[in-house]
Amino acid sequence: MNTWKQVSDMLSNWISQKLKPTDIVVKLANACIGWAYVFGARGEYCTPANRRRFYNSKGKETIKSKCKNFEGSGSCSGCKWYPKGTTRFFDCRGFTYWLFLQIGIKIIGAGATSQFDNNSNWSEKGLIKDMPRDKVCCVFRWDGKSMAHTLLYDGNGHYIHCSGEVKKCDMNKYAATHYAIPKGLYDNQEVVIVLTKAIVKGGSLNLRSSKSTSSTRLTTIPNGSKIDVVEKGTDWCKVTYGLNTGYVMTKYLEFESGSEDTTVSITLSREHALALYEALKLSLNK
Repeated sequence: MNTWKQVSDMLSNWISQKLKPTDIVVKLANACIGWAYVFGARGEYCTPANRRRFYNSKGKETIKSKCKNFEGSGSCSGCKWYPKGTTRFFDCRGFTYWLFLQIGIKIIGAGATSQFDNNSNWSEKGLIKDMPRDKVCCVFRWDGKSMAHTLLYDGNGHYIHCSGEVKKCDMNKYAATHYAIPKGLYDNQEVVIVLTKAIVKGGSLNLRSSKSTSSTRLTTIPNGSKIDVVEKGTDWCKVTYGLNTGYVMTKYLEFESGSEDTTVSITLSREHALALYEALKLSLNK
């Protein structure tokens, strides 16, 4: 488990390298795996004094019982959340709040429900079945009365969330119900779009949500179907088929002879990138 000092150094390095905000958020979330859950917390240092503060204000017995030095009269040495240095703690919506705050995006709302309901937080939101499987975003679970849990979706088939402690799981292991993309997360990003034509060969082909044969199957593309390739890769290609966009294995595609790549590299907003993609797609289909 990393200490806060280690994670802070990593964060400074990622920012100096000018990594994309989405990459920084996912890397940061992974770096915090193992850090503690405390109800009501939003990234405070894991110290006995801070645990006492949240215990007094929230009255959650686990805040006390999980801390070997709750009274502050002993030492944090040997505690899993003090691995030769302090860490931070969160509750579920406090974890996503803190992650995005590190890249300058503030998600307004005291709880998961108020965060989701505040449309000023999001550039896009909806049901989990409509979530773009290649986009980093916040994910929620509605229990019939409120948003009971908040998670980070990493854009590659996994959730990272704080429940007991910060942990990671495949998205099919948790029944989330809604998604929301923080406003500004995809603004002013370099977008590279490659469009060409391909034909599915050797039998029907599974369209996957991410670059993995274990990821969710979005649909099956029949043998001989013509598809649009959005991003070319050695092992996987990002393609569109009907209303679905996902990933297929490159070795099962035959690129049409005489079909030249149309490549665009430009810095623009996500909304403009989508409009540009549709325009290029229409142009190639003429």
